[in-house]
Parts: sequence; structure tokens; C-alpha cells
Amino acid sequence: MKFDDKILNVIKMENSKIFKVLRNEEIICIKKGSKVKQEIEIYSIVEPSIHIPEIIETYDDTLVREWLGDFTLNEIYPDQWNKFLVEDFYYFSKRIFEIFHSKGIFVKDFKSKNISYDGKLFYFFDLGGCTTLKKHDRVHLGSTYHVFRSFDSICGDNYFSNDYFAFANCLFDGLVGYPKWQNLESDPIKARESFQFQYEEYSKEFRFALENLNIEDKKVEFIIKCFCPFKEGRPGSFDWS
Repeated sequence: MKFDDKILNVIKMENSKIFKVLRNEEIICIKKGSKVKQEIEIYSIVEPSIHIPEIIETYDDTLVREWLGDFTLNEIYPDQWNKFLVEDFYYFSKRIFEIFHSKGIFVKDFKSKNISYDGKLFYFFDLGGCTTLKKHDRVHLGSTYHVFRSFDSICGDNYFSNDYFAFANCLFDGLVGYPKWQNLESDPIKARESFQFQYEEYSKEFRFALENLNIEDKKVEFIIKCFCPFKEGRPGSFDWS
């Protein structure tokens, strides 16, 4: 950091620290951690977008970039959501998935606290978890974390539609509450049965919340399918038209 930088906030994450800094009357983000090099590499692959903060500079294990958005998605209260905001979030998600998926990259950490909003636009700002579809991830069955990841993802299998599941759970987080998925079974068969039961239960209140916003039926169906924890139940492409 520069000597005249003023630290406004520090966010501690699993593999990094994020500093909200005032520099020359502008707010910037300074990120330090083990995944910074990976994040810089992802930046070099994907095309620039108004929905992704631009890099200002990099050095060693540090990434300096724009600070975009006034608050994160999980800070939008349920009564602030309406069908127009849901539609805006869909089109934002669609663009993000196009940018990453076209390069063979699975977003993976597409979740409420990694997405910000300024009242007009949404921004995805944590590229550190992105990975390629070729990579087989560690199995997380039996873990109570990773509620934004599909059953396939926690089994270590990467599919683009895992990101669709994350999209739906971001909306669930906004409209209903924090995702309730209970990943308590380490046995794959029992775990699948558990996720199937949970999907049938949670999708009911999710559907009610979506319909309560007067969202078109076909769009509700698309979101509910994205909410399915299993690849075969999710849409083959991210398009509700």
C-alpha cells in the first residue's frame, strides 16, 4: 500500500484479505492472499466487462482493482426485491456466464457475498475460485459448507450448469433466506436421496416467493429448474426465453 492510503475496511476470507482503501479520493480494492495469482491468470483469459472490476495494478501476492458496488447481494432485503430486479440479475448472470463459459471456465464461487450492486448494475468481483471444467475438484460430501454449490459440484464434478444452481440460490437467498441445503451425508447414495428430498421441499417456498413477484410462469419454471441440485434436472443452457 502507499503511505497516504486510508484503509476504510478489512474483510478476512478463507484464503485472502480484502482492503477497502481510499486513495487519491477514489475507493479501490486491494486483495492479498494465496489465490491472487490464480485470479490474475483468470483476468488475463476473460474479456473485460462493465460487470467485472478492472485491474489497476498487480505485484507479488497483491491485486489492486476498482471497488464497484455500494453493497453485496446478500445485503438486499427480501422486501426490496421485485420482478424487475430479478430480471436484471438474470441478465447480469447470463452475461457473466457467457464471459467465463466461452473460455471453458466454471465460475464456481458465484454467490451472494461475491456479487455487489450499486442500484443500477451488478458486479462479480471474486475471480479467485474460478476453475476449468477439466479440473476434478475435491469431494465435499458431508461438509456443512458450500450451500451455493450443486450436488454435482460437492461430488467434485464440474459442469457449467453448476453455475446455474448458484444463480438460483442467490435469488433464494434474496427472496426467502440463506440457502438451507443440509450436506450431512458422506455416502453418495444417501446424500443424493437427501438432496432430492430437500429440493422438493425448498422449491415449494421458492416458487411461492417468485410467483408472489408476478414473474412470468416460464421464467419461474426456468429458475426452479436451475435450483435443482442435479445436472440432469437443470436447463441445458442459460436461457429463459
